[in-house]
Amino acid sequence: MKRPRQSKLKVKAAKKYPIKCATKFCRNRVGKAEKSPICGKCRARRWKERHPLRYSFNKLRYRAKERGHVFKLTFEQYQRFALASGYAENKGKTAESFSIDRIDPERGYELDNIRCVTLSENSRLRFVTWPGKSDNGPEVHEETEDRADADDGDCVYVEHLEENEPF
Repeated sequence: MKRPRQSKLKVKAAKKYPIKCATKFCRNRVGKAEKSPICGKCRARRWKERHPLRYSFNKLRYRAKERGHVFKLTFEQYQRFALASGYAENKGKTAESFSIDRIDPERGYELDNIRCVTLSENSRLRFVTWPGKSDNGPEVHEETEDRADADDGDCVYVEHLEENEPF
């Protein structure tokens, strides 16, 4: 007895729509070339949860390269810095969360040029002038006892940083 022929449309439709991700509540589909039953987004999320320090190191290195900064930290140096300063436990997106700040903005991410500060402090440091640095940003005047020399509406606050401040 002969088998009935399947139409080519059904075969093509089955190849066009791959299976769904095996992760609970995920609606993404697994690609054709995937060997895993989990979609790429869920795999990346799981890797991030298993390796939080490696993930934050890679993200910091990627952002530094994207902004054109030199990045000379190794993962072992970063790991020691993050654990010693408390950055690993307190990083996040709130104002009191920790962020990595370059002490000298002209230099890149090097072990002797980074420190741990809160996000609110790091955003405030953008308006601090550095000795010998000329930029096209808003003019910042040093704070004086006599405010008569301050221009109209210009920022008059400058924070002086200590040279040997720990992370």
